Amino acid sequence: MAKKNGSLLTSFFAWAANQLLGPRLRHADWVRSELRQSLSETLAMTSNEPAVSLAILEGAMAIAMADGEFEQEEWELYSSFMGQLQLSNEQLQGLSTHGEPDLEAIAAALSGIQNLTYREAISTCYCLFTAADGETVGQEQAVLTELLEALGCGGMTAQLPMLAARFRRREGRRAFLRGRLGEACKRWSRGGRVSNAW
Repeated sequence: MAKKNGSLLTSFFAWAANQLLGPRLRHADWVRSELRQSLSETLAMTSNEPAVSLAILEGAMAIAMADGEFEQEEWELYSSFMGQLQLSNEQLQGLSTHGEPDLEAIAAALSGIQNLTYREAISTCYCLFTAADGETVGQEQAVLTELLEALGCGGMTAQLPMLAARFRRREGRRAFLRGRLGEACKRWSRGGRVSNAW
């Protein structure tokens, strides 16, 4: 009977977490969708140039990794687009999927792009990636600045505050507390201790 009660309690906490975290999850899904669309459109322009597409994708990865965290969703986005590129074995072996991306090599590849329309589209895509978490400061912005300078579009950093405001999720105190309770329920549904929730 105790095991059945534990299972019911776990199910209840999982349900409660989904209900409480629903708005945050929908917002995160929307942000991921915007990033995926932007990157997809940018890569489509250079689909006949795998080396350029690879540099674009590695630049996006460098921005995503700049904060020291490369989350599961980011990895899935990166690997799904990587699968669409037609890369040689040499290019595949040269990929940096662990550690720091080689910004110099990425910047060098990006600076070789001659088409101004491509440069501007890539720069806009990178600005979206940088602003996606609703913040415009930190290591991501430093990486962005280096990549935009390589593309000859350094002035595009001026649009970051507007983009960050677009992606920022506004939470009042009530929504913040709802989210905290949702995170606690999520932990409890996975067997976390109730007493350590707050």
